[in-house]
Amino acid sequence: MKPIYGYIFTIVVFVCFIVGFGIADNEQSMGTSPDIPPTTNALSKTDVVSPSGDSTGGTDSSHETTSTTDTGSADSSSTGQTQTGEITSTTQQSTDGLSETGSSSETSSSTTETGSADSSTPGQTQTGEITSTTQQSTDGLSETGSSSETSSSTTETRSADASTTGDTTTGQNPSTTEHTTGDVSKKVGSSLNTASGDQTVLNQDDGTTTSQTVIITPHSDNDEKSPETVTLGTVTVQSIIDLTPSGGTGYTYDSTTSSYDITGAGNTYVLQSGFSTTSTDFAIRIQASNVILDGNYQTITGSGGSAGVSVISGTDSVTVRNFGGINYFNNGINSQGDSTTIFGNTASENNYGIVSTGDSATISGNTANDNGFAGIKSDGVSAVISGNTANSNDEGIESTGPTATISSNTAENNNNNGINSDGESATIRSNTVNSNGIAGSDCNGIDSDGNYAQISGNIASNNNNNGVDSIGVSDVIIGNEVNNNGKSGIYSAAPNAFIGTNTADGNTQTGIDSEQTSATISGNTVSNNNYGIYSAGSDAAISSNTANRNTIGIVSYGDSAAINDNTANSNNNNGIYSDGESVTIKGNTVAENTNSGLVLGGGSGSVYNNKFANTNNVGGVSNPSGYTWNQAPSPGSNVVGGPNIAGNYWSDPTGTGWSDTHTPTTTGYTTERYNVGGSMYDNAPLVKTRSSPPSPDPNPDYPPSHPNQPSDPSSRSLINIVPNSADLSFSVEGNQATITLDLENIGTVTLSPSARIVLVPINDPAIPIGVLPASYDSGKYLINFGVQIPSSPGTYTYTFQPEMITTDPSGNEVLMNAGGLVTFIVTVNPDGTVNCTLGS
Repeated sequence: MKPIYGYIFTIVVFVCFIVGFGIADNEQSMGTSPDIPPTTNALSKTDVVSPSGDSTGGTDSSHETTSTTDTGSADSSSTGQTQTGEITSTTQQSTDGLSETGSSSETSSSTTETGSADSSTPGQTQTGEITSTTQQSTDGLSETGSSSETSSSTTETRSADASTTGDTTTGQNPSTTEHTTGDVSKKVGSSLNTASGDQTVLNQDDGTTTSQTVIITPHSDNDEKSPETVTLGTVTVQSIIDLTPSGGTGYTYDSTTSSYDITGAGNTYVLQSGFSTTSTDFAIRIQASNVILDGNYQTITGSGGSAGVSVISGTDSVTVRNFGGINYFNNGINSQGDSTTIFGNTASENNYGIVSTGDSATISGNTANDNGFAGIKSDGVSAVISGNTANSNDEGIESTGPTATISSNTAENNNNNGINSDGESATIRSNTVNSNGIAGSDCNGIDSDGNYAQISGNIASNNNNNGVDSIGVSDVIIGNEVNNNGKSGIYSAAPNAFIGTNTADGNTQTGIDSEQTSATISGNTVSNNNYGIYSAGSDAAISSNTANRNTIGIVSYGDSAAINDNTANSNNNNGIYSDGESVTIKGNTVAENTNSGLVLGGGSGSVYNNKFANTNNVGGVSNPSGYTWNQAPSPGSNVVGGPNIAGNYWSDPTGTGWSDTHTPTTTGYTTERYNVGGSMYDNAPLVKTRSSPPSPDPNPDYPPSHPNQPSDPSSRSLINIVPNSADLSFSVEGNQATITLDLENIGTVTLSPSARIVLVPINDPAIPIGVLPASYDSGKYLINFGVQIPSSPGTYTYTFQPEMITTDPSGNEVLMNAGGLVTFIVTVNPDGTVNCTLGS
């Protein structure tokens, strides 16, 4: 039995009647009501027709019913009207294009006309409770019927190429319709508002279509005739065509070169066996839109020709999937169309494994290894490159188009870069890029050249040059793990970069290297590197980092740098080195560093509210007169928990330093000066506080001072954005679903209406949706967004992280964790119905 491909799901809830006409012989054999004489070309009963077209039986009952049948010749026309009556009908349609309709009515009349080709008949209804019109186009026959309660109707049955027009005005009555075409059936009942719609179903066996136009009006919730079953969707089934050398509908086969050319739109083509081609152009070419090409896990092999699978320019919405191997071509897959989906293929030992130049491409779940140039190359706008493996190529994944999303890929052991992104506003997240770049090359795990890139959650280790190399303006580099790379874990060479919450361990030169101005380097953990953090640009904000066990923890050469609230301990040389004008160094803990805690190579600035606990707290100071070592005391919690901010706390590795042994005070500082060295003095050094400081506020002001640092789980009691399951709504039109979520804050901190809450996607199905901003309304946060319904039955989970947008001390916008994960689940059932529920 063939699988069914290409489901497109539409959530449609409706009520309809379908009144049809069938074959005269069936009417007599199934038992016509004795009040209605049998006629030649009309049916008046309830019939059930199997998908094969066989009648399974029918009955009919009526009261005071009149039936008239007319047979006309070519170019004839006729109109029939009825005034009153009550009709309920059930119709089942078979795939051969014929239908039989059963009905029961009271005080009704009908006119039926049968005409030959080129005849036309208008039909109108004026009043009634529900009217439905059904058209079929399977064997070239067209049938139209309508039924109503207190209604008039005109019905025609025509031969090939005939046309029928039916207009309806009002109606209200329940009905149940069962429609079987190919292997797909649907049942529809409704108690909803007026709606109308068209649907087309392609028959699997012969590629013909069945179309249905339905006009629906509501009925009362108390209507006893309402059906009890309401389904949520209908399904469209594409024709499934075997791709074989024998040829078939919608394609040709060239036996000279062993190649296929697909020209029929809207079909699914399934390759039945692998093959080798001698064509210099293509093994399989697609020249029609809305095509699914299923490789059926077969292998195609070339001899250096242009493409294994070629999707030509202007051919859109094509899917190429499930090829077990595409080998020895210039391009394994070459797609020039827009909205292409390339899924689940293996393309190896080509020059390029997969190439896509069209916009809005989705390239996911492919394996592209051992290709001479790039495993995957995408040049289009808004490409989604997700879940692929691209190993042992010259370059793993290359993307040049703007707004690309490159996520959850594995790119290892490539000669050059693992991932190379040149387009602006790229999102590069959750990839694994290890051991890329041959010896002596300047190639990186991730190489990002475009501005405004978002590089997050990647693992980039053991690469020959840098783990992450970014030269784009205003790039955001957060949450990456970059270890044991040949030069730097993260290298940033463009202004306004934000580098936060990364882990950089064991890199040969630098954990994080920032070369340009106005960088924010916050919340990172850097260890076992030569330099933990290196900043060369002016106006840098280096805050809340942990830089331990490096040769030097933090190095800053830029003017107007702010080196605040860092921890720099146990480094083999110095904790912090600064050589810039107008520098501020405050709130840091610098302890147990082998050489010196702080070295000032020159320049000027302020050094206060730090804790130094080294054998040699301050090393060389080239310009002693350029620095001050305290500020005028002011209330506020200082670096050791005292009640005032003033000078620095001077300790040593044993805890017996000057501030440790000096007489405690109630203010937490003393006016007895501490000699820093030479002519440098701290005029208000910190000491221990005589009495315990007051207990901290259990609900401190929000946000915390370091909004970029991931929240401890216990902090979620402060702000905790959760979905309100009672307010989840879900609707579908076409193959697009619209989901509305209500979120509320159940934390202990009350957010203002101006708080900016977003949901950030964190798994592959959710990533194409993007970041979802919420609007505030009556204490809740409302989010409305669209989802593409998957094309196969199954359960699909979408996971988002609630975040609040806030600013760091430099005024840059950053994200703060605002609760647990928000998950919703879309279930696509085999019968075409679609459900949406909130996850746990």
